[in-house]
Amino acid sequence: MNEEQENRVTASPRSVIHVICPEVGDSIGGADLHVLDLAEAQQNLGMRVEVASIGAPEHFMAFAEERKVNVRTIRIRTARRQLRESLAVMRGVPVVVHSHGYEADYLTAAARSTWGPWRDVAWIATCHGLIAPDLRHQLLNVFGRLCLRQADRVVVVSDVTNLGGQLNRDVAYIQNGVRHFQPVDAVERERIRKEFGAPSPEAPDHDDAVLVGYIGRFSREKRPDLFLDMADRVAARYSQVRFVMAGGGPLHQEIAARARQSRAAKVLHLTGCRRDVQRVFAALDVLVLPSDTEGTSRVVLEANQIGLPVVATAVGAVPRLIEDGVNGLLTEPGDVHSLTAAIEALVDDQQLRMSLSHTSAEALRRGTAEQMAIDTVLVYDAVLESPTVHR
Repeated sequence: MNEEQENRVTASPRSVIHVICPEVGDSIGGADLHVLDLAEAQQNLGMRVEVASIGAPEHFMAFAEERKVNVRTIRIRTARRQLRESLAVMRGVPVVVHSHGYEADYLTAAARSTWGPWRDVAWIATCHGLIAPDLRHQLLNVFGRLCLRQADRVVVVSDVTNLGGQLNRDVAYIQNGVRHFQPVDAVERERIRKEFGAPSPEAPDHDDAVLVGYIGRFSREKRPDLFLDMADRVAARYSQVRFVMAGGGPLHQEIAARARQSRAAKVLHLTGCRRDVQRVFAALDVLVLPSDTEGTSRVVLEANQIGLPVVATAVGAVPRLIEDGVNGLLTEPGDVHSLTAAIEALVDDQQLRMSLSHTSAEALRRGTAEQMAIDTVLVYDAVLESPTVHR
């Protein structure tokens, strides 16, 4: 960012209302965390920020409270009145409505077309991905693209998507960013590792223990089942390896049932959705990302912050974040044999694990929530200054 851009970001007052329908149940989605990290970083830039949440899931509200982000819970039946109230509070400075996800895009598109107060507001829509595992999601994608065409500006978080071509318009690419991790000291790290079944420092096999983890949503496209298949194979050969799966989602019960029948059952810990996920990262020796599809993965960015080696499938933007053999190992998607071989190579070779702990300063800078917020504000300003926006 040059000096002129820096002055623009920090000088002019702005307000933003982020609209999102958070993940429900026992998990929190990547888009949910993206919004909360972005809102927190924008507040730190001096902006007035509100998150309009369609519903109030427990985990989402807890993460918002931790970040001191103001969340206004809205209901579909009363959304018109509630959103008007939000806009009324923010009068006097340029206002942007920033939607995230199918439901938020639908609501914002309806507001722009039928509710007078929103016609004078700039609309930015971020597409966090268009997965289509079934007919329902395929239909959602169709309607989602129709809504996105009405936005003043569309943002994508991965530069490997062809969304611009699908919409027949330019889109802005803003790389995902994550919060800075608070350092965890050696004593605390050992305590967390012991919680996950690793030997205590006094144990003779302490130095040989390797803790391998999965952190993310338990859903089809994320392939927690592939991690479990790998753990089953590795546990059959290596007694010193422990496994952790942190997260929740629609497949949680299925994965838990399979885990109980696995050869890794005695060395595998399912933690559920953890609010102290940074401590889980700190405890690991290797992070595994076995997804069939990814954008700019948050967990890889978080692993890069602390120099945690990553074994990941070479999908989406993952190869942009992981240089094979430098800060991680890349495997073929859906291939349990290559995933198992990569983990076994790291278990066998401590020096290899240490060598993969390197990451570049530029990669860290580009992967921060602060940089994401700055890039997003510059998009807001371009829309607010454009004579061709909806207003």
